[in-house]
Amino acid sequence: MIPEHQLHEFWKTDYVKNSSLQTSCGLGIQVIHPGVYNHNQGPDFIHARLIIGNTLWIGNIEFHRRTSDWFRHRHQGDPNYTNIILHVVWEHDDVNYFSSPLLVLSHFFSSATVSCRLAKIDAQFFNRVFENDWQKWGRMRLRRKMSLVVGDLQQTTVKKSNFFWPSLFRTFGGSVNKEAFEDVGSIFSHLHRAPCIFQLIDIESILFGQAGLLDPSFKDRYPQCLYRLYTNWSGKMGCSTIYHRMHFLRMRPLGFPTVRLAQLSFLISNHFRLDAIAYEEANQVIEELLRASSTSRYWDTHFQFDKPTYKVVKHLGNGLIQRIMINAVFPWRAWIKNTGKLEAALLDWEDFLLNYPPESNSILEWMSHHGATASNAFESQALLEMYRSVSFSN
Repeated sequence: MIPEHQLHEFWKTDYVKNSSLQTSCGLGIQVIHPGVYNHNQGPDFIHARLIIGNTLWIGNIEFHRRTSDWFRHRHQGDPNYTNIILHVVWEHDDVNYFSSPLLVLSHFFSSATVSCRLAKIDAQFFNRVFENDWQKWGRMRLRRKMSLVVGDLQQTTVKKSNFFWPSLFRTFGGSVNKEAFEDVGSIFSHLHRAPCIFQLIDIESILFGQAGLLDPSFKDRYPQCLYRLYTNWSGKMGCSTIYHRMHFLRMRPLGFPTVRLAQLSFLISNHFRLDAIAYEEANQVIEELLRASSTSRYWDTHFQFDKPTYKVVKHLGNGLIQRIMINAVFPWRAWIKNTGKLEAALLDWEDFLLNYPPESNSILEWMSHHGATASNAFESQALLEMYRSVSFSN
C-alpha cells in the first residue's frame, strides 16, 4: 500500500490535477488548487479549491491510507476537521463512512503509476541539486535565518540585545513551533533584569505560563503549583500569554512543546548565562553541557500535563544539540567576533559550519540516498534550503 506521505506528494502533481476523478458517489472532481500542505495540527492540506459536481468548494483535505483511519484517529469528534471538503484515501475499507466527499485514489491510479510519477519528480529535483551552486544556497539560508533574528539586513550593524536567546528559543521550538517559542522567549529579558534568584520551578512556571499551557483545572499537583506561581510572577512582571498556539500534532512525543519547554527551563536554570558560555567555551564543552541537560522529575513520566506514561529521562538528543550549535551558538559567536557587522558575521558563521559535522534527518538521508551527500554542516544547510525552495513552490 502507498504510504501516506507519498500520497501527499502525488496529490500535488499536475498529473493528478489533469486527471478525471470522481467521488465514491460518482460526482466529478476538478482540482483547481490542491491546497497548501499543513505542517501544524489539523487537516493535511488547507485552502484547497475543488469543483465537485458543479459546485466550487474551498476548504481542507484530509489523507489516509484507509477510510477507517478517519475513525481510528478520532477525527469525527475533532473540531479541526469540521471543514473537510474531501477525504482522500488509497483503500476504501469502511462502508459506514459518510462524513465528507470521498476520493479513492486506487480506483484511478495504480501503485506503479504513483511510484513512476514520484520517481520523475525526484529525478527533476536532483538534477537541480547537482546543477546548482551549493555555496549560493547555503549563503541564502544563513542570510534568511539571520534576518529572522536581527530584522532588516540592509543595516550595516545589529544591536547586541535579543540575539542569542531568540535563536535558542526558536531552535527548541523546531519547524512547527519556532514562532511560538520565540514569543515565549521574549520574557527572558524580564528574567535577566529582575532582582530575584529564580529556581527551576519558577522558570518552568513562567515559560509554560507564557506559552498558554497552564490550566487551573489540572489534576496533578505539579501543574497546579506552576499555575499558582505563574499567576504570581505574571502580576509582578506584567507579562501575558503569547498569541501563537502551541502545536502537538505531526511530531514524536519527545518533540512535544511541553517536553521542549521543560528541557529549556532546565537548561536556563542551570546555565543562566548560557550566552557567555556559548561564546567563550569550545564546541565540545558546550555539547557536553547540553548533553547533560534534562528536565525536572515530573517529565520523566510525562509528555503532557496530567497524562502519566512510561518512564523516559528526556535528555537533549544529538539532533537538537546539533541544531542549537548551528542555529544559536555559531551565529552568536560570529556576531560577537565582528561586533555586529552583518556581512563579516555571515562569512564567519559559514566558516564555523564548514568545520562542523553535517546534520542528519529524514530529508538529508533521502537526499544522500540519491547521491546528494553533505560533507559538513554548511553543505547540509544548503541542501535543506534547496529542498525548502521546492516544497514552498508547490
